[in-house]
This record gives sequence, structure tokens and C-alpha cells, in this order.
Amino acid sequence: MAMEINLLVVEDDDGQYETYKDTAEEMSQEGVRFILTRKTDFSSAKEAITSKGFDAAIVDLNLKANNATEASGNDVLKEIIGSLRFPVFVVSGNLNMLDESIRAKKSSFLKFYNRETSNKEIFGHIEKICSTGITRILGGRGMIETRLYSIFQNDLEIDIYRLISKQY
Repeated sequence: MAMEINLLVVEDDDGQYETYKDTAEEMSQEGVRFILTRKTDFSSAKEAITSKGFDAAIVDLNLKANNATEASGNDVLKEIIGSLRFPVFVVSGNLNMLDESIRAKKSSFLKFYNRETSNKEIFGHIEKICSTGITRILGGRGMIETRLYSIFQNDLEIDIYRLISKQY
């Protein structure tokens, strides 16, 4: 059975997104099935991030093609980095617009690519990370996160009013 990778693609350029779809289809023939979810702006990306579990993300910095100085992809990155645990790949022709606080966090799970990098290389890196199983353990829908959620929702039966009343 082919490994499935749920990939969030935050990209407003139709042509670039089509190249991602082509790469995903090509790699599907090699035993990996990429399931792409496309979002084109910060608000729809934020909604997707909070409502669906992803194994990885590709994020463009400039999400408004008609405004070369706009870099709302930084906001998407901050949202992901601040609350989720999955690999993120910034792919942009404007890496100079990457927020320095994000640049400082570069790692195997947060990588930056210019547009000249082949999609095959980027998707290959995503595949390698996901094939380790780490996203199934640590990711936002991974076993650890699922267990922590269960503990918080079901196992902690704390009488908050009793705790508050002891403080006063």
C-alpha cells in the first residue's frame, strides 16, 4: 500500500500549483501518494491548519501576485510554527522577504527553497521525513498529540470552582 502524505500547499499562483500537482502525480507512480490541499491566502490557510491534520506544508511568501512587496506567507509560517509540529518548506522567489525570526529557526523540519529548486527535490525531502513515521508520532494528529488531547479532555477531572475557591 502506498504511503499517503497530506500536504498543505499555500500558493496563490495557479501555474506554480499546477507544477506541484504534476510532481505529486508523478511521485504517486513511484509508491507515494501526495494528497494536496491548496489555500491561496492567510485566512483560508489558517482555517485549514486548525481544521485538518497535515503531514507537511509548502508555503509561498508572496500570496498576492500583484503586490511584489507583500509577504503574508510569513504570517502563515508563524501560525504553523507557533502551534503545530510538522515539516514546513518555504518555496519562494522572494526569500529575502522571509521574516528573520523564522529564518533563525531553519532545521530539517523548516527549510527554505528558491523557485529554481526542482519540485522533485522538495517533494523527495518531504517523502523522506514522512517515511520515518515521525509525523505520525509527533505531528498535530500524531499519537502523542492525540493522547495529550484525550488526557486534557477526558482524564483530567478537576473541579475548577473548588480550585478557584481555595485561592480566595
